[in-house]
Amino acid sequence: MSNYGEGGFHADDHQDQNSSQRVFRENCLKPVTIKQINDSVSANNDNEFSINGVDIAQVEFVGVIRRVDGERESSIDLTIEDGTGSLVFKKWTDSAQPHQEVVEHYSAMAEKWVRVCGSIKMFQDRKTITNPRIKLVANYNQVTNHFLRAIAVYADAQGLTANGGSGGQKSLFVSENDDSAGPGSGQFRNRLLDFLRANAPSMAEGVPTRYIAESMGVAFDVVEAEAELLRDDGILYNGTDDNTWMLVEQY
Repeated sequence: MSNYGEGGFHADDHQDQNSSQRVFRENCLKPVTIKQINDSVSANNDNEFSINGVDIAQVEFVGVIRRVDGERESSIDLTIEDGTGSLVFKKWTDSAQPHQEVVEHYSAMAEKWVRVCGSIKMFQDRKTITNPRIKLVANYNQVTNHFLRAIAVYADAQGLTANGGSGGQKSLFVSENDDSAGPGSGQFRNRLLDFLRANAPSMAEGVPTRYIAESMGVAFDVVEAEAELLRDDGILYNGTDDNTWMLVEQY
């Protein structure tokens, strides 16, 4: 029996492509809440966690730094809460930078919103975030945007529609086919992807968010929000830092 499906494509190749795309999506940053991190489960107790039935490699969450403990010379303990729960994790200090400088750096962030990216692991019988990257939230709209993205990812993982599935209620999320120019709209998404296709080949370290914003005549926050949505969809990934972007090859 032939292994070729409709359209002349080899069925196994198509399955391999779908499998690779699924793995890439699982390895992308997932916007979550701290409660979801605390409720995550692991089949092997240590390394591979899942949230709402979806395997997670990297997570992103926002929260307020409530406590900075720098008593140990090799690390500092950070306590962050986001309204759904709290989480304590370590930020290991670099021997090249004085410990007290690191403590002062994060102490200056106390009672402020930050964005954290990293991996969920078990450490001393509790969940923690390893290799955390911590960045101050510049605009509270980024907090709202994060929680909306977390809702969208949860709904997608559960097979729910963005509008709640019934009753004809208006969606919280803009349709990809919408012709408006804001983040999440089909028109703006296509413009951004076209810009990245044209510029990414000449920028090996990634296309900077600010360069995109200035070139397209769009606010920095708008570009950042749309790029993060595309990253969550497995279409973009970060270059050398959180403010540079690259296209996945097939796009």
